[in-house]
Amino acid sequence: TGAVFAAYLVWRVVARDQGQTFHSSARALLSLASGFALPWSVVFGGFWAASAFDAFWFWTVTYAREYATGVPFADGLKLAQAATAHVFAGAPLVWSLAMLGWFLFAAFGRPTGRSRGLWSLLLLSLGSVALGWRFSEHYFLLLVPAAALGVAAMAERLHPWPWVGALVVGGAVAVTAAQEWMTFRGSTPWMMSRAIYGRNPFPEALEIAERVRNASRPEDSIAVVGSEPEIYFYARRKAATGFVYTYPLTEPHPFAEQMQEQMIREIEAAHPTFLILVHVPTSWSRRVESPLQIFEWSANYANTKYRPYGLVEISANGHSRSFWGEQAQFRYPESDIFVSVFERNP
Repeated sequence: TGAVFAAYLVWRVVARDQGQTFHSSARALLSLASGFALPWSVVFGGFWAASAFDAFWFWTVTYAREYATGVPFADGLKLAQAATAHVFAGAPLVWSLAMLGWFLFAAFGRPTGRSRGLWSLLLLSLGSVALGWRFSEHYFLLLVPAAALGVAAMAERLHPWPWVGALVVGGAVAVTAAQEWMTFRGSTPWMMSRAIYGRNPFPEALEIAERVRNASRPEDSIAVVGSEPEIYFYARRKAATGFVYTYPLTEPHPFAEQMQEQMIREIEAAHPTFLILVHVPTSWSRRVESPLQIFEWSANYANTKYRPYGLVEISANGHSRSFWGEQAQFRYPESDIFVSVFERNP
């Protein structure tokens, strides 16, 4: 995504400096390249100083290449359709005005250097959303500036009657705000989390983290086997593994099994005070072809090196029940989604 917008900025500098001296254009491009290189150089330097260049190269080049090319074309089209429909439903009037504005801009706008720049921004924004062919909903944030320009273009077409444009845009914003207000009116944070994120254990992470924090020392480490890094943050405890995000461990690429083995080695070496097993599908995005070693190992490791400390179940209606201490010792989960907390044997 950064590379796409970098290309756009380079193109804008070149277009702006047409007719300028070579030295002027070169100086502008050098300044721009320095801005691109600075953050990358800082990160690169940190990894180099820590003798971790191999890890740096793996995550930024080797694995990144697999991540960017791992989704088949047909699957990407399905993901695009589902994500676009969901994002559009969140603010249909605003998105409709944006599309209308771009249509009017295409139909009645005159080709100028300014218009070419705007079209480039729109196309690069769409390309950034599609990068990796995954169409994650948060990628659509990259379309917001282009959507705002589309709404502005629609309002500009009404310039003989500026009050009409203001009324249309203001009405769309007001209706969208009212829609959100009606959706979440009177909602507690727990209800909002369930409405937006379903049965993901975000509210439950607060209780889990508090229990773990109160039963451990600041210097202790914990391991969360799943993609719930918020537990580390809320608990204020060190992670026993670098894999605080576990989707790469189940993705269809040749390094998944290697990553699982590395996570296992890191946890066994740290032997953390608490082991937290996340049995939530969206915390893993596990596939049929995913390696199962991490799941088999974690169950065996928890049962031989640890003892049950807590169990949090999230039922189909979104309500959760938690059991701690003796209550969790011999309880079997009654829900298909749950988080198990284990304490290291003395």
